[in-house]
Amino acid sequence: MSAAAAAIRKEQPIDRLARRRKMRLRMLKMVAGSYAVDTLLLAALVYAGTVGWNVPLAYALATGGALAGFYMAFSSGWSERFADHYLTLMQMFAHSAICVGFTLAVPEVGVLVMTVVFCIGAFCALRPSTREVLLGALATSVALGIVIVTVGHRLSLPSTTLAERIVSALWITLMFGRCTIVGLYGARMRLAMLESRRELTRAYEAMERLASRDELTGALNRRAVMELIEAEQRRLERQGPPYCVALLDLDYFKRVNDVYGHLAGDDVLRAFTFKVAHDMRAVDRLGRWGGEEFLLFLHGVGEEREAHAALERIRVVVASHRWDSVVPGLTVTVSIGAALARPGETVEQLLARADRALYRAKGEGRNRTVMAVS
Repeated sequence: MSAAAAAIRKEQPIDRLARRRKMRLRMLKMVAGSYAVDTLLLAALVYAGTVGWNVPLAYALATGGALAGFYMAFSSGWSERFADHYLTLMQMFAHSAICVGFTLAVPEVGVLVMTVVFCIGAFCALRPSTREVLLGALATSVALGIVIVTVGHRLSLPSTTLAERIVSALWITLMFGRCTIVGLYGARMRLAMLESRRELTRAYEAMERLASRDELTGALNRRAVMELIEAEQRRLERQGPPYCVALLDLDYFKRVNDVYGHLAGDDVLRAFTFKVAHDMRAVDRLGRWGGEEFLLFLHGVGEEREAHAALERIRVVVASHRWDSVVPGLTVTVSIGAALARPGETVEQLLARADRALYRAKGEGRNRTVMAVS
């Protein structure tokens, strides 16, 4: 399987679920690490004489219980039943409730505990569920506002002793650092997602090119040519630009295969495609119609004289090319039948007129260009 095909291969559901579960548990470990830092700092405040041991122990139990609940929801697959399988809103409510509760219960460290909500908001903002994050942020803001209005006079930042000031400084510094790390992690995730989308786009484009190109010559294949002409015919019906289609048939190509072999014939087809593509206009398109027959789409050409002159130039270029560089002693010519598109006719009718013109070119001696007359 090619790299492009592998990139857009449909991911199996079990693989997708395992990947999502791994990502959720990884983020949960980051939250656990953050809470562990808070608990250690609260323990340091015990030694500073600010709070008793019941505070860090209660904090550890509350945060550990919340983390254990979300761990079971993630590892069991229960969270998969929700559109947001990261349970962003639930996590935001649960963790913010712990912060608000401890702010009310232990106001002497309330200012420090309230800063945790900033880290919670940063974590939740990693998920692209804007509605849930905004709803959770609004609810948390209202709750904190109520706490500040009602018990704000009791809230404080431990700063009486040197030990308290050191712990408070560490708390604020580490909280700022954690928010910064979360922000960097989010930026890294966004860059990874952007690059993933770019790779996927490139893979789809590569697959589209493979699906629309002839494998041997690199020219458009018959399906792609038909889609192009059908689209242009619809545009023509809406007063779009005129166009012309020409069928190009390599003269006596069967002799090349019979005398020089099919590999040499393939080389001739590739060289012919390269030569025509090099000499046609950038707005025109060349496709392989089948075997040694090609179709040339001339964009914006609405006059017979203009179309005939453009096609004659290509015919002469092919005939005058030194084909012995491909096969020694070989000469190649091409017969061309062309038809100007008309409003009100079908693509099949247009191609039929070009085909009749091609047969006339062959019947009149080959190596010539004939325009359709009916």
